[in-house]
Amino acid sequence: MSTSTIALIILVVTIILFASGKVPLSVTAVGAALAMGICGVIPFTSAFAGFASDVTMMVIGSMIMNKDAIVTASEIITGEDFYQQQYGIVFDTMVELFNEGKPVDLITLQDRLMEKDLPPEVSSMEFVAELMSSLPTSVNAKTYAEIVKEKSMLRKMIKTMEEITNTCYLG
Repeated sequence: MSTSTIALIILVVTIILFASGKVPLSVTAVGAALAMGICGVIPFTSAFAGFASDVTMMVIGSMIMNKDAIVTASEIITGEDFYQQQYGIVFDTMVELFNEGKPVDLITLQDRLMEKDLPPEVSSMEFVAELMSSLPTSVNAKTYAEIVKEKSMLRKMIKTMEEITNTCYLG
């Protein structure tokens, strides 16, 4: 199967998913970028530049500031939705504390993270405090969580498309 055929399949699938309302426009754009990268229309590595976002810190900071944000965020995302594993660990730990009926604050969070025998860069007070200091308000927790979820979906879609591409090349 030629690279043009693979790219066309990826493009058609993403457009169908968008038209059916199953994925947002941004996911469709990633599918198109992937297809263009495969065909060599644009450099493959530049097709996905700029995926990093500080919004992950905003979700965690919101959850520390407001326990309602824990409920809101945990209804939308899980720890696996975070690109960087340490944020997912912190997220899951906060939800865990909340579900146990314990307060979720800097002290209890750090204590629980230390119990899990995590590296100091995750369990340190500086890391946890930095998460909270990056956020002016917790009002937008739902929006932040939705962005994290969307980025997670994009990464999963890219991974799936890469697997499809590799399968096509290998026969």
